[in-house]
Amino acid sequence: MLYEDDVTDAVCVELERRGWMIVQKLRATQKGDDIVAVRGTERLVVEAKGETSSKPTTGRYGSAFDSGQVNSHVSRAMLRAMRVVSEGCQAAVAFPNEELHRLEIETVRIAIGRLGVAVCWVSPDCSVEIDQTADFEV
Repeated sequence: MLYEDDVTDAVCVELERRGWMIVQKLRATQKGDDIVAVRGTERLVVEAKGETSSKPTTGRYGSAFDSGQVNSHVSRAMLRAMRVVSEGCQAAVAFPNEELHRLEIETVRIAIGRLGVAVCWVSPDCSVEIDQTADFEV
């Protein structure tokens, strides 16, 4: 199971490999943009989500989120991405590379492309695949 912090860490490693400098990386317990990266004059904001709760006190800790929770997470991540794009920055969302998240993203794939939002998929081995439908090179 990938926690949100695992997704955030993996995406940061991949962004740095691609020449981005990480200027902000928040933990799941912190409020604000999960990842803020810069490369030259470009600024990228990434909203990350995990596939289970990172809080041991919750009933979902260690259990995969169900389709309703995945829908909620994807919706919140995409709302943040739309706000970032509206503010004039580049946006990406990052999710575990698993079936429920992929199915949810697939339902809005065309809109994501039109918005120019990149989608980062983190596999259990923490490798990262980035969908290049965005209008910028991640």
